[in-house]
Amino acid sequence: MYMTEECFFNYCAPRKYKDITLEDCDKQSVEYIDFAKKWASNPCSIILVGDVGRGKTQFAFAMLREMFRVHDRFRPNKPHWQRSNAPWPMYITTVELDSKLLKASKSEFGDGIELERYSTQELLFIDDIGRETKSDRLKRQYFEILNYRYVNLLPTMLSTNFNLDEIDEILSNAVASRLQEYEMLEFTGPDLRSRI
Repeated sequence: MYMTEECFFNYCAPRKYKDITLEDCDKQSVEYIDFAKKWASNPCSIILVGDVGRGKTQFAFAMLREMFRVHDRFRPNKPHWQRSNAPWPMYITTVELDSKLLKASKSEFGDGIELERYSTQELLFIDDIGRETKSDRLKRQYFEILNYRYVNLLPTMLSTNFNLDEIDEILSNAVASRLQEYEMLEFTGPDLRSRI
């Protein structure tokens, strides 16, 4: 059985982004929209950077929707041998990820299973990186996850309010160094949440 666009947006994405499309991202540049359409055909690792309220998470979910629409894998009326290999996304915030990794590290079995879970996802979207607890334990865990994904060419989406120099201080220069090879979209302009 193949997952569908509807299943992902109904059960895996926050309700706020349930119906988001690239057409809803009309405050973003034409270049970013064009990039998102190309990315949807061949997802690569990407980091969306900018201050709060600039539309990073919204845009990331619009990119994921476009990916579902470009690839036939998720259309159940096609035979499985004709479906393409679009990666199945997993979404998690850094606060949630930190909590799960901390709990795993305190379990009698250690954090290996939990680290493998996030390391091996077909496409992992970590939202708001840099907001997690700053500890040696978490630096190690994030390095293990992101390094595994990096060396195995697994696409990763990250959103953050921090630049790479700040991520260097928060997580480590080893993580920041790997993120330099990600495609980067910088979100500027006004706070889209502001009513003023």
